[in-house]
Amino acid sequence: MVAVFGGWHRRGNIVMPTLKYRKTDLIKGLDLTVNANYNLGKEQNIDTLSARFDWYGNSKPHPSGEGRGKSLAKYGNNNGLVTATANYKLTDQQSIALSNAFSTFNRQGSDAFNENFTRGDVRPRLNKNVLGLGYTYNEKEKWSTSIFGKYLYQNTPGQQAFNKLGFGAAVSYFITPSLQLKASYERANRLPEANELFGDVELVQGNLSLKPEESQNINAGFSYGFAAREDHRFLINANAIYRYSYNYIYSRLNQNQSALILDNLDGVFTMGGEGELRYSYKKFLTIGTTLTYQYLQNQQQYVYDNNNNLVLSPVYKDQMPNIPYLFGNADASLTLRNLGQKGNVLNIGYNLLYVHAFWLYWPSRGGNDGGDKYGIPMQLSHDLNAVYSINNGRYNIGLEVRNLTDRRLYDNFSLQKPGRGFYVNLRYFFNSFKI
Repeated sequence: MVAVFGGWHRRGNIVMPTLKYRKTDLIKGLDLTVNANYNLGKEQNIDTLSARFDWYGNSKPHPSGEGRGKSLAKYGNNNGLVTATANYKLTDQQSIALSNAFSTFNRQGSDAFNENFTRGDVRPRLNKNVLGLGYTYNEKEKWSTSIFGKYLYQNTPGQQAFNKLGFGAAVSYFITPSLQLKASYERANRLPEANELFGDVELVQGNLSLKPEESQNINAGFSYGFAAREDHRFLINANAIYRYSYNYIYSRLNQNQSALILDNLDGVFTMGGEGELRYSYKKFLTIGTTLTYQYLQNQQQYVYDNNNNLVLSPVYKDQMPNIPYLFGNADASLTLRNLGQKGNVLNIGYNLLYVHAFWLYWPSRGGNDGGDKYGIPMQLSHDLNAVYSINNGRYNIGLEVRNLTDRRLYDNFSLQKPGRGFYVNLRYFFNSFKI
C-alpha cells in the first residue's frame, strides 16, 4: 500500500424497486418466472483537500491533492436488470427452458472539478442481452444430460457492438445411487462489465478498448455420499478444470500505478482442480473443508515494444500474476434446537480461510531470490459466529467476530483488508411468505 488517502470519502444511497413474479402451470407443464429491478441510487465522491497525508495522519499542503486530481462528483450509477425464464415439461424425463436476461447501465452526474465528467466522446451507457435455450433429459437416479446455447449482445455508444454465440453440454451418470460422475463442456463468453469499460470513479480506470473474453471450458468430476452408521454421513466432491481463454480479461495497474485497469491477453491456459469433504452428525454437527488449485499460464507470445515493433514477450508462458493459485477454507457448525424453549434454535459456527502466498507481478521479473519482488504473503483467517432464533425464527440475534487473530489480509494488488471486526445483527419478521 503505497498511496495514502487522507481526506477522501464517499456518500451514497440506493433506492431499488424490485418485481418478482412466478406462475406454475401457466398452461399445463409450463412454469414462468420473471424478476426485475432498477437502481435509482446516487453517489458522491468527495476528495477536495489540497494536502498530502502519511500513515500517521499527518498532512502537508500539496497543490494537486494527494497525487490525484480533486473531485467533488455527484452521480448515479443507474442500472436495471430484467430476467425471464420459461420452463416447459415435455414428458416426465424431458424439459426445455428458454431464458432471457436484459441489463442496462447509465451513469449521469457532474464533478465541480472536472467539466468532462460523463461528458466525453463516449457516454457511460451500456445495454446487454443474453438469450439462452436449453434441453434436459433426466432419468432419476440413473443419468441426465443437457445441451444449451446462448446468444449474447452488447451495445455501447461510440463502440462496436458485440454479438457472440456460446453453447455447451453437461452429463451426469450414477454408477451407484451414492456415486455420481459428472462432465461438461462449454464454449463460453464473458462480456465486459460497465465498471471495466467506464471505471468506477474511484480505483478502477475505464478501458473502452476492452474486448469480450472467449474460452473453451472442460470440467470433469465426481460426487460420492455415504453413511457410516445411520447418523454419520459423509460427502466427497472432486472436480478437474481445463480452460483456454482468448482475449482473457485481467487486472493490472495503470501507467502511474494509481488505479486498476482491465486489459486483454491473447491467450491464457488454465488447469486445476478442486475438492470438498463434508461430514454431518444427525442435525447437530456439520464439518467441511474445500481446497482449490489453479495454474494460469500466459500464452501471448508476442507484444509491441516502445517503438511499436512486434517482439517476443518476456513473460511468455509465465504464471499469471496477482491471482491466488492455492486456497481453501474449512467450516464447522453446531445446532442446538429448542434451547430455552420450544422453537428456539442456536447456531454456532467457525470459518477458516487459507490463501497461499503468490506474486504481485510477473514471476519471471525481478531477482531470482525474490529479494526485490513484491508478493502477497500467506493468509490465514479465523471467524466465529452465533445466531439465536427465537419463536420459530421471528426474532433473530446474530453475533460475529471476523479475523479473530487480527492477521493481515489482502485484496487485489496488495490492498489490505480491515483487521479484527465485531458485528451484531438484529432481525425481526413482522410476517413472512414464500414466493
